[in-house]
Amino acid sequence: MALRRGRGDRGPAPGIACPRRADGWGRGAAWPAPRPGARLPFDDGSFDLVVSFTGLHCFPDPQRAVREMVRVLRAGGAITGSSMFLGAGWRLEVARRMGTAAGVLGPMCTADQARAWLSAAGCRDVRLAMSGGIGYFRAVRA
Repeated sequence: MALRRGRGDRGPAPGIACPRRADGWGRGAAWPAPRPGARLPFDDGSFDLVVSFTGLHCFPDPQRAVREMVRVLRAGGAITGSSMFLGAGWRLEVARRMGTAAGVLGPMCTADQARAWLSAAGCRDVRLAMSGGIGYFRAVRA
């Protein structure tokens, strides 16, 4: 599996558009997250792996973000990552309220919603394990 390198400037807000410069890192690449109402600038089935670590809870439309990340996966490719999920206890609820008020967090979703969205987007072998308020997910595009 080969990863392509990419370039970009920092976006205006985390989770909305956060491309990072990958040149010189010597490992993989990073590209922008989907902007509201936009598509990732890649063809369907372009990648073997899509990673979103602690990002899904920042998107203004997490369901659309899941669909878009799965769209660019090739058949047999994996999506993996982590996110804060709703319903994980009072500590997370305090952080969610503060983050939402600060404009840093999006509407978020439950772990069950994320599982359902991954399946509906065409993934199989959907796994999501919670550890406190953070869930770690992995699925394979059918």
